[in-house]
Amino acid sequence: MTQSLAEYFQGAAAKELTLVDCISPASNQHEVTGSKVLIGLLDSRLRKKTGATGDERFVATYLYLSEDDNLLSAEGYLSWYDTRENKPHRSAEWRLYYQKNEITKRMKPGDRLFVLRRNQDRLVFFVCHQENDVLAALEFVFGITSEQTDSFSSRQLEPGTAASIGYLGLEILDLLGIPFRSTGEFDPAAIVAGFKGKFPDTRTFSELARNTLPEIDPRDDPDFALMSWIDREELLFRELEREIVAKRIREGFYTGDGKIDVDGFLGFSLSAHNRRKSRAGYALMNHFSKILDAHEITYDAEATTEKKHAADFLFPGEDAYRDAHFPAEKLNMLATKTTCKDRWRQVLAEADRIQRKHLLTLQPGISVGQTNEMLEKGLHLVIPMPIQPSYRPEQVGNLLSLRDFVSLVR
Repeated sequence: MTQSLAEYFQGAAAKELTLVDCISPASNQHEVTGSKVLIGLLDSRLRKKTGATGDERFVATYLYLSEDDNLLSAEGYLSWYDTRENKPHRSAEWRLYYQKNEITKRMKPGDRLFVLRRNQDRLVFFVCHQENDVLAALEFVFGITSEQTDSFSSRQLEPGTAASIGYLGLEILDLLGIPFRSTGEFDPAAIVAGFKGKFPDTRTFSELARNTLPEIDPRDDPDFALMSWIDREELLFRELEREIVAKRIREGFYTGDGKIDVDGFLGFSLSAHNRRKSRAGYALMNHFSKILDAHEITYDAEATTEKKHAADFLFPGEDAYRDAHFPAEKLNMLATKTTCKDRWRQVLAEADRIQRKHLLTLQPGISVGQTNEMLEKGLHLVIPMPIQPSYRPEQVGNLLSLRDFVSLVR
């Protein structure tokens, strides 16, 4: 990717909400106590609605992401002021005053609040339920975590220092409703123009993404290669998707008698969403296959085991698996899922002969409780090295990189 988050945000801060931060019978003040960290993000200029100077509040987008991925949004304002403004003999006490709406009414102690500064006058007030899997991705992408979870931690996003937008960054921009447009020397529109507004099969598209990065050799660094290919394919897919969806919208949605076809529009929208999800899964398999081929690893993809179950990757293959005389300890299997959620338990039913199973995922920061349960069930995570920093130190020792896994199956 040629862009960084600094092209979309000036900075970000996050904290775990406490009881006094939330609207409740015990606290009805609609404000979050500021700190030196938040002052560093929002500065010390008063931003409030006054009769003398007019409305200087921040324009705000309010978002709430529930445990079950239901996203609510509202537009409004945020005030930023010193409660001791008229008490010069006392030190300043800054507070971020929020409006009462469908988002802030749902805030609960333990939820995570992200204050994202888009520009001089606009903020995103994003509340994420404490049990949502996206939380770790948000923290990882913005690079903000805190040991003292009820205090703000922040990060200034400056051009040249902020991380490039990759696969996970695009997911977060989608979540925030911020359109991504590629800039710089790489022109994805010119690359996908050859498909003439049609989606190719997933293998062809994955190969195209790899061909645009000829300098990458998966034998040198399989973890870097996988993430680079995934990032590039995501960028190319978004460009082609935008072209195809725009064309369909221009054509309009009408029934045979000329009436607006609401069901047709909803069906098209759902189809586009499902295609994006399924394609990401196939892309992960396609690129991982290329890494195995480069390292001359013997395997079968989408191999059938017992009870018509299918393993994404079976090592050394189906014939060895079905051979009762082939040592079970020399068999390996690996499932691939871009995100785990609770679907990792499906992997446990695949390949009964193999007790130690593996799962490759791009999901950052899976909880300690979940990873411990996976280990207890005999499931071991394979996490690309660029994503491993999102995991806690006590988890990292049980994670395999792609390089580790390639060595294991070799």
